[in-house]
Amino acid sequence: MAQCVAFASQGASAPDVLVAAPEPCSTFVLVTPAEYAAQSQNPFVLSIEDGGLVSGAIGGVWLFAWALLAVRRALDTDGDPSNS
Repeated sequence: MAQCVAFASQGASAPDVLVAAPEPCSTFVLVTPAEYAAQSQNPFVLSIEDGGLVSGAIGGVWLFAWALLAVRRALDTDGDPSNS
């Protein structure tokens, strides 16, 4: 369980536990190695569903850009293909 800790003085070698819950903590929070490993620190560690959402969003942006380009070409009235 995470604990809120603070050093009693500048030269103290061991921290003093202030409270058991880290919510009101304004100093340091100690966690166990298992708690630290459970936190996802790497933004590239995605589940399959998250990867699908990201790839769908990228595909949607490309589709939107292609649609805007198609509309721009359709509305081009001067007929000069070098302007597009």
